Parts: sequence; C-alpha cells; structure tokens
Amino acid sequence: METIVVILMLVTLVALIIGLVNPSLIMRWSNKPSRWKVFGWYVLINVVLSILLTISSPNSDSLTSKDEQSKIDNVKNEQNITNMVVKQNTDSIKKDLQERIEIEKKKFNTKYDDFEKITWFYSKTKPNYANTMACYTYIGLKDDGQVWRRLVMRYHGDTWLFVNSMIIKTDENSYNINATNINRDNGTDVWEWIDIPVTDQEDIIIDDIISSKQTKIRFIGDQYHHDWTIPSKAIQGLKEINEFYYLLESLSKIDQ
Repeated sequence: METIVVILMLVTLVALIIGLVNPSLIMRWSNKPSRWKVFGWYVLINVVLSILLTISSPNSDSLTSKDEQSKIDNVKNEQNITNMVVKQNTDSIKKDLQERIEIEKKKFNTKYDDFEKITWFYSKTKPNYANTMACYTYIGLKDDGQVWRRLVMRYHGDTWLFVNSMIIKTDENSYNINATNINRDNGTDVWEWIDIPVTDQEDIIIDDIISSKQTKIRFIGDQYHHDWTIPSKAIQGLKEINEFYYLLESLSKIDQ
C-alpha cells in the first residue's frame, strides 16, 4: 500500500511540473485551466495521499513478535527501494528539464549582470528602443537558481499624458493597474512606463492576455488618455516568456 501511495505522489509531482508549463494538458476537464488550479489540485491530492500513507504505515509499538518485526523490516526495504525509484525518476525529470531549458533559451536575448550574478532573458519580440508602445515581460535568473519575472507597459506619443493608472481590457475582463511609480523620459517625443515585478495579480492578467483574442490598454493621464491594442507579436512574446519561466521555476522547485 505504501509503495502505491508513494508512486502516486511521484505521478502527481510529474503532473504538477507539466501543468505549470501547460495547464491545459493536465486539466482537460476545465474550460479555463490555470497554473493556480493545477497547484491547488496537487496540494489537495497530496494531503489525501499523505493521510493514506500515515494510515498504512505499521505501528512499531504494537508489533513485538519476530514475524511482526520481519514485516517491519520488509516494509523498510520496500520504502528504501521506493525512495530510490523516486530519486531516480526525480533525477530523470530534472535532467529532461535542464535539456529542454538549454534548447528553449536559444529563443531569447540574454544579458548577464556579473555584479548581481543575474542573467536577464528577453523575448526577441521586445522592442529594441524605448521610444515605442510596448507590453512585455522579462525574466531574472540568479546564479543560485532564484527566478522571477517583471512586467513593462509603456506609452509613447508626441504629448505628455502624465499617466497615473492603466486599464487592461481582455475578451472578458478588465483590470486596473496603479501607475504611481511611473517612469518618464523624452526626446523629440515622450514616453511613460512602468517596470514592476509580476505578482499573483499580474500573473492572472498575463494569462488572460495570452488566452484572449484581443487585449487593449488604456493609459490614463491627468486629463487625457490613450488606447492601444496589444499586437499579436507582443502577445507571442508574453507566451514564450511565460512558458520559459515555468520551466525555470519547475527546475528551481526540484532543487529546493
């Protein structure tokens, strides 16, 4: 029984890693699969399996005879074999992730900060210059494996808006983003932008943008606003960064 439960735990771990990369492959029954739903099901199933594992474990205090001790020894041997199998499979998953990351990272532009020991990954769809409209994410990866994303949304035009907030409208939802930490610069034209860490809220927004047919951003200033439709090229960049980020995050979780 214990062996079966441990194997099921391994299966759920593999399903979690796959689901974090592509939720629809795991949650085929859901109309709107998401990474949070995959993680929620993983936690729930593992709580149940942990309870089953506890129930199925023999109580050594109640076993005193030689036959019973022999049973305990057999169970321990089974556990050792199972743990070895789990480790081998985990090492195999880790190796597969590392190989896929090495292949996928060729899709991105990279920049290494040797002071902070951080590699930055940018989609090749990211605009090369700051004086343009933009919506993109990029990844920071420290040498110790810590990984995170940042989100940039930028207005560009010939007049100042003095942007203080933004509304993102997807096919079905609208999201408000406070832009009190706005950055501004100008040349012959002007540009105003935010560069913020991706928290749970931004993660939901990014997933919604990727799955929507059309997404618009309204940059709201003190008196005026400007509407911009995110082009398909930028959305593809968001998707590529997202998928690569979850590969890196899955590897990071295995190493923890």
